[in-house]
Amino acid sequence: MADSETPGCTPATRRGRERAARILDAAAGVFLERGFEAATMSEIGRRAGGSMQTLYRLFGSKEALFRAIMERKAGSVYAPLEDESIFEQPPERALFELGMRLNRLLLDPDTLRTHRAMIIESHRNANLRQIFYETGPGRARAALARYFRVECERGHLRLDDPDAAARQFLDFVKGAHYLEAVLGQPVTATEAEIERCVDEAVRIFLDGARGVAPDQPPR
Repeated sequence: MADSETPGCTPATRRGRERAARILDAAAGVFLERGFEAATMSEIGRRAGGSMQTLYRLFGSKEALFRAIMERKAGSVYAPLEDESIFEQPPERALFELGMRLNRLLLDPDTLRTHRAMIIESHRNANLRQIFYETGPGRARAALARYFRVECERGHLRLDDPDAAARQFLDFVKGAHYLEAVLGQPVTATEAEIERCVDEAVRIFLDGARGVAPDQPPR
């Protein structure tokens, strides 16, 4: 009996989930090779080895298929940044661990390929840019903002706008390594070098978040 999935929903059967995974794998390859605009559902269907009827039944449209790919990617890339165990630690340790996880994830070759493709496609399609942000970077920012609010309530940090502070910290802690890598430079930074950069970013950020002057020790 055929699966009766609603477009965008996870198929109920293992066979349906396996079929959807094959389509997502095929679509990810086509999008990376050709870009979103040039990619066609017919080519994706051929690579996945299924019918166009199944493709549209599972995903509905090319944009919905792109969102499903981004959501799956976000599950492997950004979900570790939402790990509640990170945010059970003091700010120094929590932000250092978050910064290290973020750098490892962003410097992963597959993540870099996806981000390079998004830089190109986001200029052509504002909806794709929004989908990418909501399913990826926005999740990490929201988790960090929640942590900042809790730490402010505890009196550990002083932040006027936790959401803005989360965005600023995530941009700051990425440093130059990510920018160089996403522009196509080989990743040459060692783990120790990344640790030093993250440690410095955390120290500078927390000095500001605690109102510590340069010649004063942290509270």
